[in-house]
Order: sequence, then structure tokens, then C-alpha cells
Amino acid sequence: MTLPQKGDRVRLLHTSDGYTKLQHGALGTVIRYRENVMDEYDQLHVAWDEGSRLSLIPESGDRWEIVK
Repeated sequence: MTLPQKGDRVRLLHTSDGYTKLQHGALGTVIRYRENVMDEYDQLHVAWDEGSRLSLIPESGDRWEIVK
């Protein structure tokens, strides 16, 4: 899997966050990708086009794809 880089565009495929208003297909721009945060989880920090700043955590089931 190619790791997202700052500035990449991503599309949300799934999030395990039950409180977000983001839906499948939402688009955003990667702020940064952090591996092994506190020796536990990777985090994808995204500025979503709709204004949210929800970070995605692949280990919790969050999924995205890089948009070319």
C-alpha cells in the first residue's frame, strides 16, 4: 500500500467514527500521515472539503483511497 503524502487528495471509503457527519465518498486533502502514534496507531490527518478535520486510523477500520 502506498502511504499518503502531504497534499494528496483522498476519498473516504469507511470510518468507524459514529459521530462524524462525513459520508462515504467525502473528499479531502492530506495534512500529514503519522505512523505508530504512541506506539499504537497510525493516523491520517485530513482537511476534509466540507470543513471537518477528522483523522483516520486504519487500525480501527477506517479506510480511504488516494485520488489521482
